[in-house]
Amino acid sequence: MKTENPFSKENFEYVPERDIFICPNNHELTFRGQYYDKKLRKNIHRYRTDKCKKCPDQSKCTKNKDGRIVRDIEGMETERREMADKMLSREGALIYQTRKKVVECIFGHLKRNLGFREFL
Repeated sequence: MKTENPFSKENFEYVPERDIFICPNNHELTFRGQYYDKKLRKNIHRYRTDKCKKCPDQSKCTKNKDGRIVRDIEGMETERREMADKMLSREGALIYQTRKKVVECIFGHLKRNLGFREFL
């Protein structure tokens, strides 16, 4: 899934075999360590590159003067990208169409016609 911003995390390619991210300017962001996020209760992996200082698009990509940092929550990047690929496939389109017909119209009816805006 590509976004309008060319330097959004979604536009960084993840290479699971090498555990790196590749930015839109083909710079490799390598694994630089991990930390535990108490709020999420998960390990966060950090990826960085030293080539940001010489990159002409640094100001568009990040506000950090040391360079772009990409965070991955305990391997969720691989799962997220697999699901995005699946949703773009024929099987994913069928799943979405089924959900749209069966589920979404029910919630639309409850919210619009019956006035239920919030559920407890």
